[in-house]
Parts: sequence; structure tokens; C-alpha cells
Amino acid sequence: MHNNFNENNKNFPIYEQFNQLLNDDEYNQILSKVNLEINFENLKMLNLKNEINTFKKVYNDEELYNIINDTIINKLNKNNLNFQYVLIKDEIEIIKYIENDSLKIQQQQQHSHYEHQNEINHYNMMIFLNVECEGGDIILYSFKNINKNKNIIIQAKNGNILIFKNELTYENTIIKKGYKYILKANLWLNKKCNDTFIIKFKDNRFYIIPMDIIKKYPLSYFGAYINFK
Repeated sequence: MHNNFNENNKNFPIYEQFNQLLNDDEYNQILSKVNLEINFENLKMLNLKNEINTFKKVYNDEELYNIINDTIINKLNKNNLNFQYVLIKDEIEIIKYIENDSLKIQQQQQHSHYEHQNEINHYNMMIFLNVECEGGDIILYSFKNINKNKNIIIQAKNGNILIFKNELTYENTIIKKGYKYILKANLWLNKKCNDTFIIKFKDNRFYIIPMDIIKKYPLSYFGAYINFK
């Protein structure tokens, strides 16, 4: 595991990289659930100078959520004494990049109220699937983007997992030959606590908020709800 920390954000990690978190059976379990060969939607994206092709398939699947929780999220939380990852049950994307594709993505700086309070942070998770390419690495750009020595290069390799803060700018470098697939999901990271408040919606999405955060804001919607009960 490699990680980097933001000293101004109470040691929340900027990124974490896991190269051997999945064993072969777990990796194949994820592959068996996502069909990489059919029903991909072709997307044309503008990459500054060139229009490129990527292919995307979207999942809203309870079984896939459970597989990711069992094979990845539970392991992360078991080995982390200070923080807890939560898989956000919204769209999970499978993205295919092909030869000559590259893409730089400028993330929007979107934070929840609690993120500003250094309690909960929003993260992207990428899992490399069926990588058969030259190139196609991911570059994470530093917050201040002072110079390239501050940037982080993540190699594309089957089963590798990359987790990074949602507001980071990142780039998929050009694929010189072949193709790669990435599974992309959204996570929350919060500090571990003994008591949590679970919010579940009709479409089966759910969010977990530590009770000590709710108690800090008794006039918030959820604070008022708890006090009313």
C-alpha cells in the first residue's frame, strides 16, 4: 500500500494505492459480474486538442455492491484503525479505454458541509480490470500543481486499486497499444466511531453518518430528527 496525506485536512489521505488487496478468486469474482464484452455505450469526449472514444457501461446492482464490499471495503476497514470507508450505492461505471486514448479530467471542487469540518471526505475508487496495454497509466496532480515532481504516477495493472480524493485532477495517459478497463465507484471516508446513523432511501442507496458528527450540529435536519425521537 502507498499513501499520501494532506497535513491541512487532519491526515485524511490524498490517495491510497493497493497492489495486492484482491486475490485471484476475488478479482475473478468481480470480472464475472461485469461483462466486458457487450452493451457498452460509445462516448465521445473532448481532450483539449482531440476528440477521443471511450466506452462506458453503468451498473446499479445490489449484488455488485455486495461483492465490492466483501472483497475490498471490508478489508480496507479491517486494516485501518482510524478511518472507515463506505461504498456509496450510486452508479458504478466500467470504462474502456482503447489505443490512442488519453484523458485529463479536471475535478470540480464539491464538498459536503461535513467535509469542510474535516469529518467526512468524498473519494473516487478505481479498479484496473483486464489491462492489456502499453501506457495508460494514471497521473494524480498535486493540489497546488507546483511542478511535475509533485505529481503521482500509478501504473495500470490488473487488480490494482486506486483511491483518491474527489477534487483531485487526474489524467489517463495515452494508450500506445491495446486497451484497459477501469471500474469506477464513489466512496465516503470518515473517522471511525462506535455509533453511526444510517440513512436509507427508497432506491436502496444508503449513507452512514457518525453520531458524534450529528451531535455537533443539533439544529441540522438529522440532528433535529434524532432529538425529536
